[in-house]
Amino acid sequence: MEDKLEDGWCFLSQSWQLVRDVVVQTISTEIKVSSEIFRSEPPVGARVELGNGLWMGPLGYETLNAIFAACSQRGLNFGDTRQFFSHYCFVREQDFLGVASIKWDDDRQLRNCIALSRLVHPTTISTHISARLLYQNSRIDMPSMIVPVPSQGMGDFAWVNDVNSRNWLTIDEALELKGLIADYNFDTMPFRVKRAMRHFDYACLTYYPDVRLTLAVTGLEAFVNTYRHRSTAQFKKRIAIISKEVGMAVSEVFAGKVYDYRSSVVHGKGVPEPGISGEFDNVYGTTETLLRKLVKKCIEDSSFASRFESAGSIDSMFPPA
Repeated sequence: MEDKLEDGWCFLSQSWQLVRDVVVQTISTEIKVSSEIFRSEPPVGARVELGNGLWMGPLGYETLNAIFAACSQRGLNFGDTRQFFSHYCFVREQDFLGVASIKWDDDRQLRNCIALSRLVHPTTISTHISARLLYQNSRIDMPSMIVPVPSQGMGDFAWVNDVNSRNWLTIDEALELKGLIADYNFDTMPFRVKRAMRHFDYACLTYYPDVRLTLAVTGLEAFVNTYRHRSTAQFKKRIAIISKEVGMAVSEVFAGKVYDYRSSVVHGKGVPEPGISGEFDNVYGTTETLLRKLVKKCIEDSSFASRFESAGSIDSMFPPA
């Protein structure tokens, strides 16, 4: 039987027993993390079940090399040299008896898992190296076929604010991610929380820090901005209050500085002195962390999330600005 197209999907006529959708966590050799951090907070090194058929952990040297080869661009008379390495992979695994398609992560379970992992700890995990692995027998140490994922556009790459920070998840964070996946229900999340989560994710997928700041501030505004006038006052006063809910202490003065930077960027002036370093790094880092922790708490605590159901519920939580 030949492979065939159906509803725009290519179905593979062979009989498959196992299908794995994989995202490889890659770390560039340019990112330097001290050996002390590596020893005290090592990356996940064994399989950790995450629920819903998801797990994270190493796939094995032979399989990993095959995935890298399948997903790498090839030239003419040119052997590609790998510029990065991997500690683990995120995997969506499905037992399968019959004909399978080449459609990768069609229910977005894997991509949702990646987005949730950034809420636990920001890393550069992305869909840059990802594939569907198909197995024809019970010997699952090596797939029979590897189908690389075409470029996904937004999401192909991700960045972190601090290139010297730990760029992996630990075992404890993997278990925390497991709990977050169990709690996550996009359909029941208030619209404002969905907006905040989307802006956090877009910030992680954006390289330029000034653009990242505007996305992060917009995400925070979903939590605190309820009326058109006095936007700065709303932001300053309410951010200072809400930050305490996630164990942070952001003062009104600091929140005002955040909003000043944001306004300077969105109105075309760019980042004011001292530029993309020093104070700005601190402002952005705090802003991103606050947004990340608020979204994470909303997923974990539905009663906290319900406080952002409407402008009226937010106004009742905060004094007038």
